[in-house]
Amino acid sequence: MSNQQNMLTMSCIKNCTQPENKSLIIHSVVSAFGSGTLKEENCDGEIRIFEKNLMNNSTNYILILVQFDRKNTLAVIYEQSDDNCIVFSVLGRYYEIINVDFILEPISKNTLILFCEQVNMATGIYEANDFLKGYLWNGNFYSQVLNTPFNIKAYWNNAWINCNSQNKLWEKAQQNCNFTWNNVDKIVIYIYRAQEYSVSNVEESINLPEDNTFEIVQSRFVVETYSWSEKWNCFILYEGRHKSTGEDVAIIHDLNNYVYSLVENVSPQYVICTSNNEHLVISQQQLELI
Repeated sequence: MSNQQNMLTMSCIKNCTQPENKSLIIHSVVSAFGSGTLKEENCDGEIRIFEKNLMNNSTNYILILVQFDRKNTLAVIYEQSDDNCIVFSVLGRYYEIINVDFILEPISKNTLILFCEQVNMATGIYEANDFLKGYLWNGNFYSQVLNTPFNIKAYWNNAWINCNSQNKLWEKAQQNCNFTWNNVDKIVIYIYRAQEYSVSNVEESINLPEDNTFEIVQSRFVVETYSWSEKWNCFILYEGRHKSTGEDVAIIHDLNNYVYSLVENVSPQYVICTSNNEHLVISQQQLELI
């Protein structure tokens, strides 16, 4: 994705708060996405810059995030050559990125980029989700190798779904997460999920009740271990076999551990990755652990 025309200088990047430099950086990042991705006339974005040695070489790379609002953040990696920086890889467009971490992968010696993305849904204050997303160089480009729900806070009222419902109480599902990692032999990410399902004691309320009116119905603490797999080129929970095809698969999400499974009983399901890099949802009955 290198573009000799789309170049920034290190002095411009290091002095990104200066109005002229800020404008150059924003236009460069927008240009990296191609025309029509975002209107360039809105150049009042917040810039964040991370300098890292991302690859197993002596080259310096610069990750630039430009946030225009809570629904538009662009992420681009530049490669430094002397005082010039050229577009190296476009990571993507996100909502709000609230945290960035870097983890060295001990085998390839390349660096995993971890984003914590906060997504404010169209329902406004009634639902807000965070996602933990990871990116690793695959030899040709940065590919997404991890995407899992993180912090979640959602409110709803069954009367919205069915006006004839006798249940008109407000309900809440909440998940608070933390994560740690080690990278001695390979990257292993441990995600700790504290989950609660609660119901408000305020009845027949049109407006969202205060948080202190919600009483916990069910709660639990879940620990998930995501391990980097060179075989599957992504982070996996474990491996299994698809009974219908006999094919070995990687389990990348255990839907039984999602906070919404506290709300209602559903048959156990998993998200698997096949050898063709196809992601499928299958039931527990279709999966044999190996």
